Amino acid sequence: MNFMDEMKKEINNQMTYTENGALAYASSGDALLDFSFATTRLRNASENEIKKEFTKVYFENPLIANKFSFWNRDCRGGNGERKIFRAYLMWLAENKPEIGKAVIPLVSEFGRFDDLWCLLDTSLKDDVLLLIKNQIEKDLEVINNEIV
Repeated sequence: MNFMDEMKKEINNQMTYTENGALAYASSGDALLDFSFATTRLRNASENEIKKEFTKVYFENPLIANKFSFWNRDCRGGNGERKIFRAYLMWLAENKPEIGKAVIPLVSEFGRFDDLWCLLDTSLKDDVLLLIKNQIEKDLEVINNEIV
């Protein structure tokens, strides 16, 4: 067995109790699966707790973590979770700003433009403001073309 297999085995041997007092495993051994099942609990969690949980998911599989986060935010085909998604954006801005910059244009497609407001106190502020400026210009152009 390699190191990761041993770690998963150790994690899977840790037991806990459910809300109903039943004995259960503390983890599935898969950070994304654990995060997915924790979504309802994380609605009432602090931003730092959400970021801590997301860190595990990200370092297990960055691509899947990003895809899951957008699905989790998607109000049409996903969970529609705003708070968790915004914590994810903040985590990206703090830890992986190059990824954060790349996903900014996708935010309004899966969520809303106001999801980006949480990034105004980060290094991604200028990217957010540029996106908003460009969108307003496009909207004004459409409005002006309809009036004429």
